[in-house]
Amino acid sequence: MAKSAYGGKSLLHNWVEERATASLDSEASSKTPLEAKAHKHGHKGILSVDVTSKFSNTTTVKEEYTPPKGQQVRMMGARTEFLANQLYQTISKEVQEESNRPPSPVELVSTARCDYKIEGFQSVPPPSKKVSV
Repeated sequence: MAKSAYGGKSLLHNWVEERATASLDSEASSKTPLEAKAHKHGHKGILSVDVTSKFSNTTTVKEEYTPPKGQQVRMMGARTEFLANQLYQTISKEVQEESNRPPSPVELVSTARCDYKIEGFQSVPPPSKKVSV
C-alpha cells in the first residue's frame, strides 16, 4: 500500500483513480471537514456529470447473468425414469380419487322418529264415530 497525496492509503495499482481525483484532492486537502466528507461520500462528478440523476436498477451482473443449464448427461436410465413417472402418476391419481371422493349419504332422521320407532308397529287409524249419510 502506498500513501496517496490525499492522505489515505491506496493500492499500488490504483494510480488511474488517484490521477483522476488528484485535482479534487488538492482542493480538499486545505480543509479537513471537506476531506472527511470526501472520504465518506466520495467525489461528486466522477461517475456522472449529472449529480441529480437517479441510479439505474440494472447492474452488469444482472445484465450478463445467464442461469445455469441443467445436467447435460442423464442421471437416470430411460426405463427407471419411465417407471418413476408411472409410479408418480399412479400415486397421485389414487390420492386425487381419495381426496375427491363424494361424501357418504347421510340418513336424515328426526329425534322423535328415533325415539318412537318400534319394530313391527303398524299404524291403523281408529274407526270413525260418526256415521256419514
